[in-house]
Parts: sequence; C-alpha cells; structure tokens
Amino acid sequence: MRSSTRACPRSASTTIRSTMRPTSSHRSSPAAPASTTCDRRGVAPGQRARRAAAEPRAPARLPSGAQAVRFPSRPGNPMRSSSTARRLALLALGLAIASPSAQALRCGNRLVSDGEHDSDVRARCGEPYWAERSTRIEIIGRDAPVELQREVEFEAWYYNFGPRQLLRRLDFRDGRLVHESTLGYGVDEIGSDCSPNRFAEGMDAGELVARCGEPVSRQRLTDTIVRRPAPGIEQWQGVRREQWIYEFGAGRLTRSVQVVDGRVIEVSLEAD
Repeated sequence: MRSSTRACPRSASTTIRSTMRPTSSHRSSPAAPASTTCDRRGVAPGQRARRAAAEPRAPARLPSGAQAVRFPSRPGNPMRSSSTARRLALLALGLAIASPSAQALRCGNRLVSDGEHDSDVRARCGEPYWAERSTRIEIIGRDAPVELQREVEFEAWYYNFGPRQLLRRLDFRDGRLVHESTLGYGVDEIGSDCSPNRFAEGMDAGELVARCGEPVSRQRLTDTIVRRPAPGIEQWQGVRREQWIYEFGAGRLTRSVQVVDGRVIEVSLEAD
C-alpha cells in the first residue's frame, strides 16, 4: 500500500480522520522523518508546535506503583497568617510570664520558691519589716485510747523593696514557705506614706504598717475556734483580734482599726 502526503486543508471546518489501525513489526526500522501530515483537528506541524508552547503542560505521569506526595496548602490572605503567628507569639509570651518561675520572689540574684526553709529565705531576702505568728493545735484520735496532738506554726512575713515594686507577703507553715502573694506598691521608708484616707477595710495589716508604721496603741484579744473536719479529728485555732490606734495630731480625729488574723475588718473615727 502506498502512502501519500496531503496538505492541510485551509478550511477550518474540514478535518481528516484516519481509519487505518497501526500495525506492529518485529523488524527494526530507521527513524522516520518529521511528519508533515495534519493531526485529527487539521492542524499543521508548525501550528502544533506553537500551540504546544502556548498551552500549559499536563503534570508528568508517575511510574507504576509510585505515589504522589502533596504538601498541604492553606489558601487565604498571607497577612492573616502573619497576624495569627503574632497572636500565637503573644500567647506564648503570656504563658511564659505566668509560669511559676516568673512569679517566684527574687532577692538579689537568687529566687525564693515554695518549699524553702525560713532560714534560707531570711538569708537571701533579709529580715521582714513585719511578721505575724499564730498556732493551731491538731488533735487526731479524739476519744480513742491513744490521742495525738500536734502544734502547727504559721507565720506571715512582709517585705518592702521600694516604691517601684510591689509589697510581698510570704506565708510559712512549720518553717517552710507555702504561699507568696503581692500587695500594693512599696514605700521609700516604712510609715512614710500615711494619710487618713490610707485606711481601708480588707487590706492586710502588713500593708497598713508599711504605709503608716506601727500603731501608737495595740490591744489584743484572742479567741479559740474548734473545728471537727472528720470523726476523731479536731483543730483548735486561735483567732487574733486586735485594736490598733493611729493618731494624726491635734485637731484631727483618731483612727481606730479592728484587725482580725492580720486583716483590717473595720475602721472607725474617735475624738481625742
């Protein structure tokens, strides 16, 4: 059978379809010259090359058995992604600030944390400007053949590190630090920031001492409260009731302060 080469028709509406099926041969054949025949759409070879260069290439086929790896993409505004990253960074910074190591009391170059002995705290931070002490008796085995009575000691130490830092209160149980809390800002000198409007119900007695110093008069009255949290267990704890008197000179009313267990519960005015 003879093969003939036909020129591509110029009419865009005419196409040439081949009805011949390809045959295979076991004989090797020399490389065929570049084809000049039209394709099924009637496009000449030169036009095919130009169209192939202009059209996007299809993705390459993978070998049999291979799998494509796709990397997840996050469509959206890149500015939104950077804003999210900034929010996450701020959140991490907030968590770092709120961590226990960041909240620990620093005395000089050393940290003081829960569980420290009172002697170690005193060696690192010095003597507190104010301290309160109380005891509690715990009874285990009440009405039993053998009864255990244990005395538990509680202390509250107050530290002042100047007007640019907060006052610190350290609570001890049997000589070990169990809790730390902050109050208002400190003062240059103990008692140097006092005025009649400094007295407020609910404030710690240690903060009142930092503002106004120790009272000119201090009367104490101790009550005892007995708690029974479980059968055979009792807790006897003293309640420290005190009356503090502060004077502000002639022509000014005296402040009478009721303090219960180290906290101001009432402030009243008294005439001289």
